[in-house]
Amino acid sequence: MKLLIENNQPSRFTTDSASGFTVTVIPGLELGDYTPAILANLIDREYGPKEAAKFRVKLRAAELIDALQWRIERAKEREDIGAGGETVGDVLREREAIRRASNRAEAYIDAMGDETEARQYQFSVLPSDYPENSIITRLQFMRRMTDEERKAIRAARDSGQSQDLLDFWELLQLATSINLNDADIQSGVQMLEQSGLISAGRATEVLTI
Repeated sequence: MKLLIENNQPSRFTTDSASGFTVTVIPGLELGDYTPAILANLIDREYGPKEAAKFRVKLRAAELIDALQWRIERAKEREDIGAGGETVGDVLREREAIRRASNRAEAYIDAMGDETEARQYQFSVLPSDYPENSIITRLQFMRRMTDEERKAIRAARDSGQSQDLLDFWELLQLATSINLNDADIQSGVQMLEQSGLISAGRATEVLTI
């Protein structure tokens, strides 16, 4: 009799071959008795310490991601009422960092040559795992330009002579946030520089994360 492990959890007892981990059952244990520690030990015994280490990494990453859900809900509520604090984007960046850390850890474990090192490996999320935050508010975006540049842009907008500027300004007003990597934002800022509304070389500064 074998125990099938799916999605990092004990799934069912089976006599059939299946993809994923199938480990020999421990006599007397029910399905709910197989704790993560027991599963890791069984995987270590039948598949080796590297697979067991990667199993522990996946399990820990899933636990960390699940624990973020309440913070996402809190951030949504705060944004709905205009309160300050952690944003949804902040929490999603952390969730992405956990995924990246998990992938990095698995690749690191695969490259290990020592079984003891694999068994002792501790999963952690590093600052380098966090993606750059390219999402800013409209206010933060406008503050990337000087007072003089904003005055020049407003004057040019009010004159109505540049349809490109009017179109770009409309996009800014419709946006709930500004993604500095968005193609329309990048081309719009380049247009401001080419029109002389911001100084030469300033487009790169404005768009730099």
